[in-house]
Amino acid sequence: LNLLRRTAFESLQQQILDSYKRTLQKVDKKEKKPLSSVEEPKITVSIDNLDFLFMILEYPEIDTVMINSEELVFTELKEIVEQIHKKDKDCLLKMPVVFRNQAYKEWTTKFQMVLDSNVDGLVVENLDELGFLKQRNWPISVLLDHRIYIWNGKAKEFLLELEIPEDKFLGFSAPLELSEKELSDMGCE
Repeated sequence: LNLLRRTAFESLQQQILDSYKRTLQKVDKKEKKPLSSVEEPKITVSIDNLDFLFMILEYPEIDTVMINSEELVFTELKEIVEQIHKKDKDCLLKMPVVFRNQAYKEWTTKFQMVLDSNVDGLVVENLDELGFLKQRNWPISVLLDHRIYIWNGKAKEFLLELEIPEDKFLGFSAPLELSEKELSDMGCE
């Protein structure tokens, strides 16, 4: 009787466990490129303190330098960009994290200095800054910071509706939490 009971419970347990099992589906994966043909990764450095700029410029491996505009004297921007360009590096200017009232007024009055500096693009930190640049017809290239969190296709569509010109769009940050398939669906490689 105990043997019969044990066998019945084991059979019931197996049926319950089987209902939770998933079958493995074959997924067509993109062919991986061999390492020799993969493009060399680009290294970007972000600095908040310009006292360290001279050190960063000595590293030939660094491709792009991002400067924090909140720690910047705008009248010195053109000279700083020239220093960076002399070392064959791109220069991106990070817009303020909070772009309201005071920052908006400052950027409105000093925006021509930014354009005249020949900076290679702006790192946009929030939607207010996107609106600011759209009002000015996208006069400079933009890179969307991780704070503009593109979680899914709907968020990406929203940003596309802002009509950032293709030649002015440097890229965006995708969330770390997304799976390979979700990243692929968003056009990330």
